[in-house]
Amino acid sequence: MNFLFLYTNLVRVVLVIMTVVQLFKQNYKKLTPAVIVIALTFVPWLLSLIHVQINALTGFLFQTVTFMAVYLGSGNKYYDLYPWWDRSIHFLSGILFFGFGVSFSKKAPDAGFVGTLIFSFALSLALHEIWEVLEFLIDSTFHTDHQHWQKNSPVINHQPENAIQPPGLVDTMNDTITSIIGTMVACVGWWIYLNL
Repeated sequence: MNFLFLYTNLVRVVLVIMTVVQLFKQNYKKLTPAVIVIALTFVPWLLSLIHVQINALTGFLFQTVTFMAVYLGSGNKYYDLYPWWDRSIHFLSGILFFGFGVSFSKKAPDAGFVGTLIFSFALSLALHEIWEVLEFLIDSTFHTDHQHWQKNSPVINHQPENAIQPPGLVDTMNDTITSIIGTMVACVGWWIYLNL
């Protein structure tokens, strides 16, 4: 058994235990995030069915970011409790999505080193923008506040009385910039790793 297999199953066990605890407490709102994360833990396995093997770091980040974003962030309000939570998830997702790009690029070995870097970088940015669009659609449909439309921004000049831009735009742009930084870190790290 490898580390990723053990870690993935540890995440699943923790989620099942938390689900049972919430059932006994009759706190049904926290069941949905747990079920979503449990389902998402199978994505790497589903990718393997189409012969896309993700590396251990990408698999670890996938399980971690999914747990942090959906279960802790949305389900347990960590986004509201810790101002740095959202940025850390978007930074890690930049690295994670770049890792997905590297994994997918192995399906096209003729892409070469530079082609893999460009594809992985572009895929990471595209996946992040899809994430932001999904946040927008979820907020619009279910009247949630993932993009902080209804909240004050932590940026002083973006409070409602003196806003240059609305808080939702600031949140989306901060998320995007943080994800780009994470993607750039992954790109440089991967380049260094392969050239040492």
